Parts: sequence; C-alpha cells; structure tokens
Amino acid sequence: MMNRDQAIDGLKQKLDQWNADLDRLENRAGSYSDERRKELEDAIDQLKDKREEAVEAFQQLGSASDDAFDDLSQGALQAWARMSESLEKAKERFN
Repeated sequence: MMNRDQAIDGLKQKLDQWNADLDRLENRAGSYSDERRKELEDAIDQLKDKREEAVEAFQQLGSASDDAFDDLSQGALQAWARMSESLEKAKERFN
C-alpha cells in the first residue's frame, strides 16, 4: 500500500485532472442541441456530486491519524474509483 504522502499527492493530481475534464465537458455543452445539452448538464451535475464525495474522502484522509489512515484509504479509493468510472463514461458518451 502507498504511504500517506503518495496517496494524497496522487489523489490531488487526479482531482486536478477531473476538474479539467469537467471544464471541457461544460465547454462542450454549448455545441449540442437543447435536449443533448440538458443530458450533458445533468451528467455534469451528477459528476460534481461524485467529485464532492471523493473530495470529502480526500479531506478525511488528509486529517486522519496514522492508525485510521489505512481504514479510510480503502473507502477513499472506492469513492475515487466511482468518480473515475463515471467521468470516463460521460466523456465517452459526449464525445
């Protein structure tokens, strides 16, 4: 398992990438018809909710004691995996 600093650095980099990907999706929405744009906006809203869950898990990790870190890291990694999967599906769907 990775240490605390590696985990936090990796998750921060991933969060930065997600934010850039969400920005690209939001910018793309203007080029779609009304119905398709609404679908994309709904997907973006859902992604933002998942991102917030992942950010909360990230924040808990950052403030966790060494003993709690291992337990919290599993939950955080699962939240981040759900976000990654959802974002990839949205990017495939709206490309």
